[in-house]
Amino acid sequence: MNNVPVPQQVLDWLFKVLQPTYKDPKSTFHDVVQVLAHFKLRPRTRVFTFPDGSSALLLSLYGTLQGVPIVIWVPKTYPETIPSCWKYGKRHIL
Repeated sequence: MNNVPVPQQVLDWLFKVLQPTYKDPKSTFHDVVQVLAHFKLRPRTRVFTFPDGSSALLLSLYGTLQGVPIVIWVPKTYPETIPSCWKYGKRHIL
């Protein structure tokens, strides 16, 4: 794992995204920044569709880990609810 500084522009965007809708934006911000600093993942917001058909705009981190393309969905109730990690195209439990 390399510790790479997260650009200020990304930090500012992340802070703005988490503040209005995430239950614990401070913990979520801290943990996501740690992940971004250690892995080659990028953040974005996307619509996540739950198994019951409902959907929500969530923060996701995407990229590749050891050559495997993944997306990590961060729920709005994080850290009470753990993120889910999906291999592109299939669900993958880590």
